[in-house]
Amino acid sequence: CDVLIAGHMSTDSFEMSSMERALPHIPELMEGSWRGESDVEYLDGVHIMLNPEGASLLPLAIDGRVRRGAHFTWRGRGAALSLLPARGLAAKPYSATASWLQVVIPKDLAADMSRQVASFSKLADTDSESDSDEESQGLEPPSLPITLTWPKYKLKISVVHDNEFL
Repeated sequence: CDVLIAGHMSTDSFEMSSMERALPHIPELMEGSWRGESDVEYLDGVHIMLNPEGASLLPLAIDGRVRRGAHFTWRGRGAALSLLPARGLAAKPYSATASWLQVVIPKDLAADMSRQVASFSKLADTDSESDSDEESQGLEPPSLPITLTWPKYKLKISVVHDNEFL
């Protein structure tokens, strides 16, 4: 369990108060279902929902952190989501305690995710005007909503507009 909380990196260091919108509030039905702060629940699969700003950090999280052997954590609204690189066998890749979800990403999944989320870095810019023609060239942001699925890993990531969160 000490591996799960060691060496914490958070998006709070970016000082982006709007990052709090990256994760939805945990529904009240779930809040009472936790047995205690120290209990860990292992999940068979997960469906992660992010807003465009949170999803715009996925390329950084995968390429800049997970594929280099480090983890990445989003925090906001009393919840946290950590993506961790797989070290050895990841028999239980999805674990949760209270409002913290941890997802272990094997190397082959990280490589595939890297390709599929590359255009997400443009999602945070969808409401702003481009300053030059150079910026508009390259990857276009995907149309929302979008869901990426990795059935082998029982993992889905959806990106939805802010107003579509619970």
